[in-house]
Amino acid sequence: MCDKWELYLISKLQYFVNIQKNQNISLYTVNNCKDIIWLNEYVLQNPNVPISSNKKITYHINYNSNVTEEDVEQNDKMFHFGDLSDKKNISLTYIFNHLNERWDFNIISKYKYNDITIDILLKYPHLKWNFDYISLSKNITIDIIKKYPEFRWSHKHFSLNPNVNIETVINNKDIKWNWFLLSKRDDITYDDVLKYPELPWDYNGLSNNPNINWEIVTNNPEKDWNYNGLSLNPNITFDIVSNNPDEKWNYALLSKNPSITWNNIYEHLDKKWNYVNFILYNPNVTIDSFIYIHDLYKNMPDKKTDVIKVLLKRLETLDFTVDKNIFMNNH
Repeated sequence: MCDKWELYLISKLQYFVNIQKNQNISLYTVNNCKDIIWLNEYVLQNPNVPISSNKKITYHINYNSNVTEEDVEQNDKMFHFGDLSDKKNISLTYIFNHLNERWDFNIISKYKYNDITIDILLKYPHLKWNFDYISLSKNITIDIIKKYPEFRWSHKHFSLNPNVNIETVINNKDIKWNWFLLSKRDDITYDDVLKYPELPWDYNGLSNNPNINWEIVTNNPEKDWNYNGLSLNPNITFDIVSNNPDEKWNYALLSKNPSITWNNIYEHLDKKWNYVNFILYNPNVTIDSFIYIHDLYKNMPDKKTDVIKVLLKRLETLDFTVDKNIFMNNH
């Protein structure tokens, strides 16, 4: 039967422990706890759980990231093909060989755009592609966009395409470039800005560009630097912020900045940090920061649920393990 502590772990800590990557959740758990309704959602999405043909535990298996084409072939009635459209092990070849199924080509465009080529688009023009995503594809070039104007290319998204560089922009001024996104690109430098001053550079984007540092900013004070963008710029350290307190720093955005550590925040709790931004986006999350933020919000009923969701989402990407005893009380 289902181990009592294992049941507690799944039901009580599902909001805090990384269920989807928990190595302790196995097929044993599934087989012995399968009559628990919520188990379907929280365990069957775990990539460590093998696909099962047990019809009592089928629905949420659609969300298991490790579903393979062989799994689908052997248990085709278990799956909703729309939910399989983003799975890494489901190839475009397999999808095209099963076009009678209800695939979601918006999702396919989003998650498989780098597998999509112009030949595929020409062969299957009737499919409901999302050209915002496809315009990002490494297989799409400026020559293709100009040669096939019948497709609904997104010039905005193409501004982020890896095949675009400053020469592409200079030689194709008829394209409706998104200058905010172009100015943020990490292959755009301030030398490019100085070399081509006639271009409509966006200083909001440039402020966030990783090639822009504080020296460039201070040497060009007449420029319209944006302190929201600078607050996100990884070249801006807490020492720079501390030494320039009169500037319009955005502490909510600084909370995301990878140059900001938990020590920076903890030693300056008087600042208007955004703890949710720190947990979700900052790579410097530590076990201490996680526990501090959890304890800060656990007695705030109006915010507790949303913060719990944030903690769970972030735990999926963290390397450390949360002690199961931390969350024993008050939940």
